[in-house]
Amino acid sequence: MLEELFVAGVSVSLEEVKGKRQVVRPGLEISVEASDFDNPLATCHWKATTGGSTGSPQRLSADFDGLEADTAYYRLCLEAFDGLDRPGGLWLMAPPGMASLQQLFRSLKIGEGLERWWTPTPLSWHGPSARYAAFTALTVALARHAGKRVPYPLHLPAESAVVAARWLAESASRARPAVLSCTASAAAR
Repeated sequence: MLEELFVAGVSVSLEEVKGKRQVVRPGLEISVEASDFDNPLATCHWKATTGGSTGSPQRLSADFDGLEADTAYYRLCLEAFDGLDRPGGLWLMAPPGMASLQQLFRSLKIGEGLERWWTPTPLSWHGPSARYAAFTALTVALARHAGKRVPYPLHLPAESAVVAARWLAESASRARPAVLSCTASAAAR
């Protein structure tokens, strides 16, 4: 069904979804914003931003019900590639970025502990970003209080990717190789 719609010309480009370009079709022009594509049935439990790797960061809203469904898929993916019960690590943008928190919550939900948490963007306790540093610290403290193994995120810029590579190599030389959740560009480095 979706393939038939796509072949018939029913599609939306990434630029249109981000609100960077009008939706233009024969006989139709619609000005859009990124928020026009928000799911009206989803509850906004928190707001965050994208990493902005392809332009300026975009605001997003997160829904715990959607995250719970994604977590089931994540677990199936780990099972399929023998990734369960391995050391875990994150190398994702810290808040206000959404990816690191979502991946942290997925990992905690399936019982996966984290050995490392790196962020290409440093957390700052000064200025407007202090609230994100406080939110991250509180999240880590609450997870630890609940008995979960969660490190505080350390700044690891892209030019220092060798640090993550060494951790992965050391993990592979021990009992079981680690699973590192990161962006595709970080993985390529």
